[in-house]
Amino acid sequence: MQNVNLFYHGQPRFAEAGILLRDSFQRQEEQDTKESGRTFIVPSRLKNDENGSGLKVKKDEKQTVSIYVTPTDFLPDAVYDILVVAFVKWMRLKGRNEHAELFRNRSDFDLYDDHLVRLGAVKIKNMNVLKLEISHRIIEDSDGKSEISEPHRNVCIEVLDYFKHQLEYVYETYEGIGYKLSVLCTSCQPALQPHFHDLKDCLKKEKTCLSYLKEEFIEETKNFQIIQSLVVDYGTCKMKDFFLEIVQKRSSSVREFLKNEKESLAKLENFEGKDNMLSPDADVNTFSMSILMTLIRFCFPKYDDLWKQPDEIAMDDQRLANLILIQQYKNDKLDQYTTCRIPIKVFDEDIKTLENVFSELDLLSTTIDNMKHRKDFDIVEIIEIRNYQTVQSLLVDVGTNAMREYFLRDCNLNAEGVGEFLSNNKSKFNKINLLPEQKKIFEGDADIESFDISTMNKIISTCCNNPPVSFNRLCKYRNNLAHPARARMSEKEFDKVWLYLTDILKNVGVRIEEIDKYKQLRVQLFS
Repeated sequence: MQNVNLFYHGQPRFAEAGILLRDSFQRQEEQDTKESGRTFIVPSRLKNDENGSGLKVKKDEKQTVSIYVTPTDFLPDAVYDILVVAFVKWMRLKGRNEHAELFRNRSDFDLYDDHLVRLGAVKIKNMNVLKLEISHRIIEDSDGKSEISEPHRNVCIEVLDYFKHQLEYVYETYEGIGYKLSVLCTSCQPALQPHFHDLKDCLKKEKTCLSYLKEEFIEETKNFQIIQSLVVDYGTCKMKDFFLEIVQKRSSSVREFLKNEKESLAKLENFEGKDNMLSPDADVNTFSMSILMTLIRFCFPKYDDLWKQPDEIAMDDQRLANLILIQQYKNDKLDQYTTCRIPIKVFDEDIKTLENVFSELDLLSTTIDNMKHRKDFDIVEIIEIRNYQTVQSLLVDVGTNAMREYFLRDCNLNAEGVGEFLSNNKSKFNKINLLPEQKKIFEGDADIESFDISTMNKIISTCCNNPPVSFNRLCKYRNNLAHPARARMSEKEFDKVWLYLTDILKNVGVRIEEIDKYKQLRVQLFS
């Protein structure tokens, strides 16, 4: 079957119907091999705006940033309609279905309560051009005075990134034509006629609301995300498949196994997710790696004494040994990082080791290559992967650092004196359950930069007087985030979690500028 996408355009209810039609085609396509696609456009049901207020080519006011799609040859008539449907789908992913007004000459999307995105066609020297406007809404204070603010840089980056992905998809269906993203020039000599400059060139020359984080920071965060997706997404999937095989069940009938073994499973030591596993409505598809490996170990009591020695188990069961190696990597290395970044040298070594393990589990090398080079991901996958990583980076990087700074400030210490201080106060930790690796905090040369968020929470709760409850909230959420079935997060959940974490971090003294900086990761992880 040829790859076919069907778009149906009109008022919001028609556009959404078109999205559902497209999705149904795509689900059917998944059963076939991917081929070059065709795009069919159902005639538009959009009406012209009765007020005729289309977009204009003009200098941006303070509250607006504009990007133009200037064609290298000509602008196909259907591009606007396709992009409208793409934005409607995006609004649906954000849970803002009703926040759109669609017209033949322009469309308005209330992406956030304080930001408006507008898309429409304009003419420049008899050439059709698309214009994208991102505007910060003008707010009136209690005295009726207008407060005008520039669009937030994170919103600009997010919108531009989504826009670029959609344009790349659209133009794949048109051979021999292209486009450039441009900005209207406002700095050349006044005598020159209105003209455009390439967006990339403008971003290199000056600081704008589309500025980026440091390249090294981004690359190391990408490294972490690649390894995390490989280990968590594919590792968990391979463990689930293995478990279903050994219990000879389908996903839908695992509850029967859990019900029959509930009494024995209840006797197992407590672990993250145990309540979920024993729940009457337990779903194996939501089980984390720790749950699945606990169940697998339950099914292989003969290996109990050898569980931490996968090389020994490999002589009997290579597949099981490799699954244990994956779990060990996650527990002993991935979860122990105190930042969500992996230097290139460490990444190269670790990815090579993991490639060997996963190849023995029949994961295709092309799958790993696609992850490394960010190929063959659809837009929803991209959004959900980067949402998860962005939240995790904010929580681990910023949250842990905020806890370190609080501890040093509250106990009047510098970083070099932490080991000695904790060693002198070791008796206070007698009733605290410290993991073996956490007991290194009592060494004289202990490095506070190596303390993770869980360790810092135990130190603060033991050594500080009346610490903020926000630290407990951070630690609890970190524990929940560290045990997913997949390292993904929807747009709706991201928006909710981001507000939650922003509130916590602001309460413990983190500047909003530092929090906002991390939101840029959503764009740059797949750039």
